Amino acid sequence: MRRLYPILIVTLIAGCLGACAREGDSQYHVTISTSPEIARRHASPTSPGSTSSTVPASSTTTLPVAPPPDSRIPPDLDAIRAALQHLVTTSDPPPVPYDRDRFGGWIDADHDCQDTRSEVLAAESRAPIVFASLGECRVLTGSWRDAYTGEVVTEAARLDVDHFVPLEAAWIAGAWRWTDEQRGSFANDLLNPEALVAVTASANRSKGSRGPAEWKPNLRSSWCDYAVSWIAVKTRWALTVETNERSALRTMLQGC
Repeated sequence: MRRLYPILIVTLIAGCLGACAREGDSQYHVTISTSPEIARRHASPTSPGSTSSTVPASSTTTLPVAPPPDSRIPPDLDAIRAALQHLVTTSDPPPVPYDRDRFGGWIDADHDCQDTRSEVLAAESRAPIVFASLGECRVLTGSWRDAYTGEVVTEAARLDVDHFVPLEAAWIAGAWRWTDEQRGSFANDLLNPEALVAVTASANRSKGSRGPAEWKPNLRSSWCDYAVSWIAVKTRWALTVETNERSALRTMLQGC
């Protein structure tokens, strides 16, 4: 599974249990243009490390490399189960049809020429990355482990950056009420490392817009991380759950 930041997740859940946005509240909005997560993804330009395909070794830069899976801190399951318990249950369909365009596309929030996709690929690579050009805008190669299948990929072109809670699922769970600006913030949420994940294009298409009641990663060992991340995203954005979705998440948490 994509590396988790359990302390961040538990802090987020604990805060949201008391103060998360309610339906229609302006607190849904995330100002990603000032995101500390974007700043964290970039290392000092004078550090040694990854190279652009046209930059000499003496001008190399380092970008964060994900820690190995065994370095993760186990999640606080009591807090996570409490967060799941507090999510509102509903099965009512939204009164307006899903419209993908209302979420917009990838953006370059900090104007460094790297859009959200490139930011995620750079942050999640487990090896130094190579950019496609001197401007260091588009990631070309690195090393990524597909969170859903376990496959290791070195070519960025083979990867999709998946919205962990799919956009259509978010729409059904309450995003239909948001403004387009709020939907764009959700679609480009770099504040939370569990919101977006680099996976193979085939795995992303297999998942589609389905949630944990209809689809689970091939790797059973990743089910715990999957459930924790799903609950964290839904808690942060005050999204609802369906009864069968809640049941599936509880089952997945049993493997933690």
